[in-house]
Amino acid sequence: MQIVKKILAVILGLVIGSVFIGLVEKVNSTMYPLPEGVDSSNMEAFKAFVASLPQQAFILIFIGHICGALVGGLVAWLIVRSTIIPSMIVGALFTVAGLFNLFTISHPWWMWTEVALYMPAAYLGTRLFKR
Repeated sequence: MQIVKKILAVILGLVIGSVFIGLVEKVNSTMYPLPEGVDSSNMEAFKAFVASLPQQAFILIFIGHICGALVGGLVAWLIVRSTIIPSMIVGALFTVAGLFNLFTISHPWWMWTEVALYMPAAYLGTRLFKR
């Protein structure tokens, strides 16, 4: 039964962390909306749009991604509380997703530093409420 709880912790950590990231990206998209006529399902047009964004848009996304990993790690920790392994799995999976995102869509060079921060952010999430 303990393994089921750990798997659930990872899944919920990923889902809630991703929802957090989605909310930040929603805020970002209201600040920097797609231009008229640009179809977000057209990957080439979307890549061109992302390349045209100002640095401020990427800063908000950077913070959102790291905070999403922190929230995901926190959720996993709150479910299990006996080990940080589910939180670290959440951080590792966010790292893989972040790498995929960076390889798929062009980002400023400094956005690559976020890959090194997902695991520490998930770990920090475990420490927020640890007693």
